[in-house]
Amino acid sequence: MKPLEVRPDTLADARDVMLRFTGKPVIARDGKRQTMTCAAMGYNEASQRLHADSAPGYPVRITAEAMGDVTATALRLDLFRQRGELKGPGSLLADSDSDAAGARPGFGVRWTDRMTLAYTVKDGTAHIDEAVFYDDVQIDDAEFKFNAKRLAARFAHHARHRTQLASIDAAGNVRVEAERGSIAADRLQLATQPDADGRLCPHIMQAAGHVALSAPAQSIRAGKLRVTLADQPVKKETAGAQTKADVDRLKFDSRVRHIWAEDEIELTLDAGKTKITADTLDADADKRTAALVGSPVTLRRGDSQLKVLALNVEEDGRVARGRGGGEFHYVENDAPRGQDRRVDVSWSDAMIYADALNRITVAGDVKAESSDKPTEQNRLTADQLTLELVDEKAAEQLAGAADRNDPASVIPSHRVLKQLVAEGDAVLLATRYRDRTRKHVVTRLRLNGPILRFNNVTEQASIKGPGKLLVEDYRPVDPSRTKNAVNLSGRGATLFTWSGGMDMSGADKSFNLHRGVRMTHRPADKKQGLIELQCGKLHVAMSGLSGMRAVRMTENEQIDIDAFTAEQAVQLRDPQRLISAHRLRYTAEDRAVRLTALPGREVEIVQVDQPKPFKARSILWHLEKDRVEVLRAGY
Repeated sequence: MKPLEVRPDTLADARDVMLRFTGKPVIARDGKRQTMTCAAMGYNEASQRLHADSAPGYPVRITAEAMGDVTATALRLDLFRQRGELKGPGSLLADSDSDAAGARPGFGVRWTDRMTLAYTVKDGTAHIDEAVFYDDVQIDDAEFKFNAKRLAARFAHHARHRTQLASIDAAGNVRVEAERGSIAADRLQLATQPDADGRLCPHIMQAAGHVALSAPAQSIRAGKLRVTLADQPVKKETAGAQTKADVDRLKFDSRVRHIWAEDEIELTLDAGKTKITADTLDADADKRTAALVGSPVTLRRGDSQLKVLALNVEEDGRVARGRGGGEFHYVENDAPRGQDRRVDVSWSDAMIYADALNRITVAGDVKAESSDKPTEQNRLTADQLTLELVDEKAAEQLAGAADRNDPASVIPSHRVLKQLVAEGDAVLLATRYRDRTRKHVVTRLRLNGPILRFNNVTEQASIKGPGKLLVEDYRPVDPSRTKNAVNLSGRGATLFTWSGGMDMSGADKSFNLHRGVRMTHRPADKKQGLIELQCGKLHVAMSGLSGMRAVRMTENEQIDIDAFTAEQAVQLRDPQRLISAHRLRYTAEDRAVRLTALPGREVEIVQVDQPKPFKARSILWHLEKDRVEVLRAGY
């Protein structure tokens, strides 16, 4: 040792001491299996600062129970403030004998810029309180992989559990990958809470900025995400049982208790079959519910799309309720290999969807529209509408038309309407136009009543209570066909009204009206005048009902009335006569009307140009010539 002429700036005063060691390597050990090797090491007594530097082939390396095996380019340690910094690229590896800040053996951290740390010394042992890693941070673990630009980790110390991870704050291209999924974000934070035994367990995970969380069969993207986890890990056998839930249901991870997300949310469920977009998400795993709010919330599944302002998912995804107005669009197929068409449904009040039944009910100014061609328009309006749909496999079973062994017979992944119920002033309007401008009507069918029911499988429709059916036909008359002197049906407009109810069969091409029935026909040729029919019951056979569909009832080129039968106090009125009978049977093919009376009574015809009525027990009225034939004379 020899004195220096000028005191170095690193010394505090004349009595300060600075030690510096150089060697290849310098090795420092204590009695607690803690070792540091480097190329140069110095210590300042006044400031209590220790520094170590490396040289080619001789990095700074620390092996300590509190840290594991650490390597870096340089070390700066402030023993008084209990702060440290490892400079340059480095790594931290846990081994089987070290506590390594609570890490499992095989755990490793690597960085490219530096690591800072804060620690405390208790009973002569240093415990790391916080470690911050900078630039290209990578963590390798037996259960996960981690990457970020910056990572800050805080630790807690427990007498029984030694050092434990208390929280994590990562930023910059954060990505965590595990066996059951992954998460990526601009920033990721994890907080813990102690269990009854004092062991710290993950409690709250927060992510922000381009968040992407992926799990088996589902994923979520959002601007912000907050996940509350279980207090204790769930047993593996319990978790395995929960993952067997139906894939069509909204599922939650076995350890997740609550999910909150906002800002451009995108949910993908059922291995990509279902996609949801929203502004906010609030999901409770214990209650098996989720609330989504958006502008709007959009749910897509195949060719179906649902839009609502607020959507509540209940019963683990089996039931969904929408508040306020919304829209529902789906591609419908009447039958296997049939023609597809888009159906658009809108409403103003509320919606409920039952997944198990594939049933959606909407309320408030409901409007459902479908169109196959630009020259067609089909609309159904009501106060409330319930649609029960069938997916392709169920449709195949209902139709029984596809060969299960023939791949070419697979039905497209669309929906088939099974049945519907429209309530509250239900109006069904089906119109065919002459051209795309939709100015000139060719045929039109309008059906309305308080409750309209339709079963697409049996092709049965019914209206409970009073209703109306308007049939309009303005197609050109076949010039080769002789005109009837009396046009009882056909071209023109025909209005049916009733007070009891209506049932309609597309398979039989017919419908029945009950109680207080009235039919009014206005021929296209206005010279023929108005024809009115009143009766207690009316049966109508109509070609246009062949293959009838609830929101599309003009699929045939004709909607002619082939025949009808009126019974119970029948009255028929035209400009020339008034006819009273018990039963009236009209057939378009014969161009004739057969009139019969009850036993002991007679059919009565009152002509405007005859002073006395004409009576008979049975009469055949030939419409082509307007000639009456008596089949059975009066009593």
